[in-house]
Amino acid sequence: MHSHLRSRRRLGPVGTLVVCSIAFLVGLLVLVFGTLLPLIKQGESEHWIARPCTILEASTERHTSGKGHGTYGAHVSYRYELAGVEHTGTRLSFAEVHTSDPDDAREVAARYPVGTTVTCFVNPEDPTEAVLDRSASGVWLPTLVGVVFLVLGPLIFVLRKLRGFA
Repeated sequence: MHSHLRSRRRLGPVGTLVVCSIAFLVGLLVLVFGTLLPLIKQGESEHWIARPCTILEASTERHTSGKGHGTYGAHVSYRYELAGVEHTGTRLSFAEVHTSDPDDAREVAARYPVGTTVTCFVNPEDPTEAVLDRSASGVWLPTLVGVVFLVLGPLIFVLRKLRGFA
C-alpha cells in the first residue's frame, strides 16, 4: 500500500539541470524584456521632442488568460503633430503595467481626460513612435521577478547537487 505512494519519481541530475536552466532563462528573459529594454528606451527618449497631444480616448482594458483570469491596463490614445504631419499614438509608457485591480487601471486612465492637451514625447527619427510617460517607474516588478528566477535556478541546482539529487 505504501509502495504506490513512494513511486513518485524524483528528478535526477539531468532533470534538475533542465528545470533549473529553464528557471534561469525565464529570469534572464524577464530581466531583458521587462527591465533592460524599457530602461534603454527610456534613456533614448531623453532626446525625443516634447509635443502637445490631444487625448482621444482613455479607458481600461481587461486582458484574460486561458483560464479566464484577467489583468487590467489603461488604454490611452492621443493625437500629435510633428513637421506638419498628424500622428496617433497609444503608448502610455515603456514599461506597460497591468494589474489585477481594475480600479488601479481606471485611476491611470482618469489622468488623461478625453479632449485635454498633455505633453507627449516623439522620437524625431521615427515620428510614429511617441510616449506619454517616459519614466521607467513600472520596471520594479519585472526586475524583482527576473532576479528571483535568475537566482533560484542555479541555487536549487547547487542545493540539489549537494544533497546528491535525492
